[in-house]
Amino acid sequence: MNLKAPSLLHVARLYRPTIEGVKNEVIRLARSAPPFSYEDLYELVWDNVRCGIPESQIVASINGLGQRVKRESYARAFPVACSFFRGFPATFIEKIEPRTYSIGRNMRVPFAPSMICGTRDGLVIPWLLFWKTNPMTEEQTRLFISMALGVIENDGELDQAALQLVDTSEKALSKEGMPSVISSRDVVPFTAEKMRKMLETFAAGFALAQIEWSAMAAHRSRDTRTVGDDASQADLFEI
Repeated sequence: MNLKAPSLLHVARLYRPTIEGVKNEVIRLARSAPPFSYEDLYELVWDNVRCGIPESQIVASINGLGQRVKRESYARAFPVACSFFRGFPATFIEKIEPRTYSIGRNMRVPFAPSMICGTRDGLVIPWLLFWKTNPMTEEQTRLFISMALGVIENDGELDQAALQLVDTSEKALSKEGMPSVISSRDVVPFTAEKMRKMLETFAAGFALAQIEWSAMAAHRSRDTRTVGDDASQADLFEI
C-alpha cells in the first residue's frame, strides 16, 4: 500500500532537518494515525460561522458521534474554534478551491484552507489547527507559512490575503481558553535557497518512507491488518 501525499500542513509538521528524520516521522505517523480526520470538523465550523447553525446544535451533534476518540477530539476543539470566530471581524466568508504546492519534481501536495474572509483591513485566510498536543515548532511554523505564502502570493485571487494560523492545542490556549493566532505578516519567510534545501530533504525522506512502508505492507498478514485500518492511516495525510 502506498502512502498518500501529505497536505501542506503535514509537510511542515513532519519536517525534520535530516532525510532519516523525515522518514522516521512519516513512518511513525502512518503507524499511529487515529482512525479519523478533522475534515468533518472543518465543515462543522463552516456550518456555524457561514451558515449560522447555532453552536449548541452542532455541539449536540458532536456529542452524538459514535466513535469516542473522534467525539472527544471534536468536542474539545470546536468550542475553541468558535471562540476565535466570535471575535473575528469578518464582513464576508467564502470557501476556497484547493490549490497545490510543489515539494519536488514528482511531488505536489494540497493547499486547502477551509475558508477566506473579508475584513475592513483586507482578506484573511484563517487556518485552524485542531491538534490537541504536539503543536508545530517555531521552525515548522515558519516552514508552513513560507510554503503557504508561495501559493498565496502567486495566485491572483489570493495574493492580497494574510494567513492566520489559529492554534487550538492545549499549550497554545490562553487562560481564557482562546487559541493563539500567528499572522503571516509577523513571520519572516525562509529564503528561496533555504526552502529548496528543506523541501529536498522532506521529499527524499518521504520517498524513503514510501519504500519502507510498501515493504512493510507486503509482509503484513491480511488477517492482522484490515484494509479499513490502512485507509484510515493514509487519510491522516489529507488533513
